Amino acid sequence: MKLDFNYARQSLWSRFSQFEAYEAHGSTPFYLGFGKDNTAFGVYFQNANAMEVETQPAPGMVFRTTGGIVDIYFFMGPTPAEVIRDFTKAVGRPEMPAYWNYGYQLGHENYANDSEIVSQLQENLDAGVPVETQVLGHSIYDDGKQFTLGTEFGQLESAVEGFRNMGLKVVPTMQSGIAIDASYDAYDRLKGVAGALIEGFTGYQWPLNETSGAKYEVVFPDFHSKAAQSVWGSLVGDFWAGVNNAGFKFDGMNIEKVEPASFTPGGEFDSPTPCDMNNKYNSPYYNPVRRDSENFDPVYEQQAIFFNTVCMDTQQVNPDTGAMELHYNMHNLYSIPMAEASKNAMSFMEAETKRTFVVTDTPVPGSQKHAAYFETYSDHTWESLQRSVVELMQSSITGFGFTGVNICGYGGTENDAELCSRWHQFGAFNPISRNFNAGPTRRDPISFNDPSLTNAATNAIRLKYQLSPYIHTCMHRYTAQGRIAIRPFWYNFPEDIRARESNFADSAFMWGDALLVAPVLDDAEVHNIYLPGGQGVYWYDITGYLESGVRLGSGTYQPVSKPDANMLPIFIKSGSIVGESLALEAQNNDVLLIEDYRTSSDKGLIVGLDDDFKARGEQYWDDGISQNSDYAEIEYKFEDLELIAQLNDAHSSEGVRMSSLMFEVDHVYVGGLIGGSYNVSSINVNDNANVVEESYKIRTGRLGDIEIYDISPPVDLVHFKMTIKFEKLD
Repeated sequence: MKLDFNYARQSLWSRFSQFEAYEAHGSTPFYLGFGKDNTAFGVYFQNANAMEVETQPAPGMVFRTTGGIVDIYFFMGPTPAEVIRDFTKAVGRPEMPAYWNYGYQLGHENYANDSEIVSQLQENLDAGVPVETQVLGHSIYDDGKQFTLGTEFGQLESAVEGFRNMGLKVVPTMQSGIAIDASYDAYDRLKGVAGALIEGFTGYQWPLNETSGAKYEVVFPDFHSKAAQSVWGSLVGDFWAGVNNAGFKFDGMNIEKVEPASFTPGGEFDSPTPCDMNNKYNSPYYNPVRRDSENFDPVYEQQAIFFNTVCMDTQQVNPDTGAMELHYNMHNLYSIPMAEASKNAMSFMEAETKRTFVVTDTPVPGSQKHAAYFETYSDHTWESLQRSVVELMQSSITGFGFTGVNICGYGGTENDAELCSRWHQFGAFNPISRNFNAGPTRRDPISFNDPSLTNAATNAIRLKYQLSPYIHTCMHRYTAQGRIAIRPFWYNFPEDIRARESNFADSAFMWGDALLVAPVLDDAEVHNIYLPGGQGVYWYDITGYLESGVRLGSGTYQPVSKPDANMLPIFIKSGSIVGESLALEAQNNDVLLIEDYRTSSDKGLIVGLDDDFKARGEQYWDDGISQNSDYAEIEYKFEDLELIAQLNDAHSSEGVRMSSLMFEVDHVYVGGLIGGSYNVSSINVNDNANVVEESYKIRTGRLGDIEIYDISPPVDLVHFKMTIKFEKLD
């Protein structure tokens, strides 16, 4: 993430591409820097037009834009956490996700028929892969025309009903282009409403006439207009309701090609309505999209500003004034109203009571209030996996904290089982974990016929589910307070210069304050891990990578043997307490869902003590789905050989103690009780009136760790206070 200051250039222009030349589908002109005293600052160059950023060795940065209104925001920190908090407050934050959104999502862009969908899903479930959500690509539609179903998918509605009866969720993919076909209801309805379409331009997207093999021309809704948003909402609603036997009930939407994208495979002039090159907006005096390259490729690196999108001289509604405005000035804003219209449609389907799930592939400031961001277009290479870690952190610090990168790559025919294993381990700990490819070769966990890959994917997904109570807390802190969930090392440790300058700083990340995730990103035999921090900061191995309970110092590299194929190194910072859920009672279910972990009475705490035998933690808890759920803030504190877990009434919803919300704990793990032998003397539970002593069992480790298990009955921390007292034996 550290920038190259040797006159490097970056275009900021929302454009569809599966090539590195354009590097991003969205546009977020924000950067964060550090002064010589390690204080942080941020700059947001708010502008909707095509622009370019150039770095200079001073160091310095030059923003060049082609027009429009410019607002420059300065965020003075002085910590990186404060910079990003203030930036996300300025541009907006997403709503709290539903709990099921953290689960593993499986899909394919080009299913041949409904039987293939069912068989792929069932094969993975039979192998024990904890699939939460089935994602459906464009191929389910009749000739690719969304809001219809193809003849090969006549049983899809029944299949989807079966998936949902098992507790699974279903998410179809939709796009911005609407095929021009007089018999196509979506086109007819949009065309029939004044102001619903961008006039004067047609392009190409996925719709393909399977009989003739010709591409359909498409039109684009003008989502800035209330007319288009209304029609879009009714189209989504009718498809959800299965009107005219076309559609099925679904739980979220995956929206793509919302730059908006218009494919021009033969070059910039290959369009049903070619753009006027003599128009000053289609051929501006300065075109920042034209990039310099050592390996100059005239097709994909130096193109007109309208390449792969609509003409700049077309007009759209300006929602602020109601007047017509050039697409030239509105282009980078297109994904915001489409995300908003899709979110509103999903909210209506859920009677405005449940949290919505909409995902876009085009992130621009403001769209994150309505849709999560998912980076779909990655290659199946080790380099792409390495770049994905950087993309994940970049998305988080630029306001798209509910995000993910496609697991195992999108296109191509290559298949590397070790690469896909390691990618699943990294991808499992993205906020959004999705395996969704388009190539002729499948890349779901069981498709390689390699048990080590299936085990690696399954173990990583289950580990995320196990830690999902903590993940849920991190996402709440982000959505409510701007404390991002996915963090570069320097976010938590700004004083540690190596945390932002070492090579490892771009290959591992933090989940919140406490967890360090160190995925394997190459096939080398040595795995280098940098543990950030300063004096008094230690890291506990909680996955058994080195040895469970081992405590490592910070500020050092740990060159160790490459982890086993099914091992993902995760460490907890000293002084931290995090919640987990084992859901042991659900492990043999035919379908293992993340919801099983949310409702389980088999939750617990992981405690990593500092040198003073102290640790603190927090747990945010709600029902995981309702927009207006009761919620609890539970506080954990270990001090003076005593662990106290109790509700913070002041920060919880009023009346939560009278609700059915529960967070039941039956085990606690404590690491760092060094310098002697320790034991548990008592576990007491009270409700401010009565005190009950619990029964329990303990196991002690050789590294100063104690595991307390079978706490009976499990303690509901929403309604009761738990106190565990320890004693030193020698």
